[in-house]
Amino acid sequence: MRISYLILSMLVLPFFIDAQVDTRRLPFTPEQDSIVLDSTSFSMPFSNEITGIQIEGNFSGKMRIYGIKKHNELNANLVYTPILKDERAVGLQEVSAGSTDNTGVGLFIEERHGTLHIRPANNHYKDKHFSLFIPENIALEVRGTGYGGKIMVYDLNAPIVMSQLQASVKVYNPGKQVDISTKRNIDIVVNKPLSFPLNLTSQTGLVDVSIKKSSDAQVVVTNDRVTPRIFSDLPLVLMAKEDNRQIFHLNEGVNRIEIYAPFGNVYVRENAL
Repeated sequence: MRISYLILSMLVLPFFIDAQVDTRRLPFTPEQDSIVLDSTSFSMPFSNEITGIQIEGNFSGKMRIYGIKKHNELNANLVYTPILKDERAVGLQEVSAGSTDNTGVGLFIEERHGTLHIRPANNHYKDKHFSLFIPENIALEVRGTGYGGKIMVYDLNAPIVMSQLQASVKVYNPGKQVDISTKRNIDIVVNKPLSFPLNLTSQTGLVDVSIKKSSDAQVVVTNDRVTPRIFSDLPLVLMAKEDNRQIFHLNEGVNRIEIYAPFGNVYVRENAL
């Protein structure tokens, strides 16, 4: 009788992924990173021609980017460690050879063809920490940041594209499509029912996605491990499995979450906040 029950239960499809808790991994919250701002800051108004921001160059520090409602300018702040601050240089601008600091905060910013390009002024600033406050509806592209860096994006209601990164990435409360390719960890927290795609590639790290339980999502996970480790507390229904590729549906399975994590664990958790 018991053997018949087990055989019957194995034939029932589709089935739900088990709710598992990995105690080694906690969800990302925006309060995890405090902000200390240098008294040095830079501001510039946005013209109607500016439709996007591109951050480039060998950043290896922390870059925090905040989307601000009804904001029509860019504000840049240098986050500093007080012990490293050169008091003699306060109020002065570096003019040594190779320096291209046109903001006074260690950044070089220029507009080209409707896009603001931002990069570190020189190697002295590549490992410093910066905060940017931008309009929430400005598209953001980040490419080629340095190893060991961290990029954190908050409340941006515009497309986000990150490529060729060696930095860890955290995106909190995005409002449009997110495309990320990096060598390190990715954390995404979506505060509303998902209505746009997420394309997330971590070449050596983990991927952690928090979404509302009411979201209509199709979760596609590709992992080079023989037995990929996927953790969730959501009622994900396994729809298909092909070698190292697994497809799950949450509710209607409309909005696609494409995850490629060749060597890291994948976490798809409920955002209950």
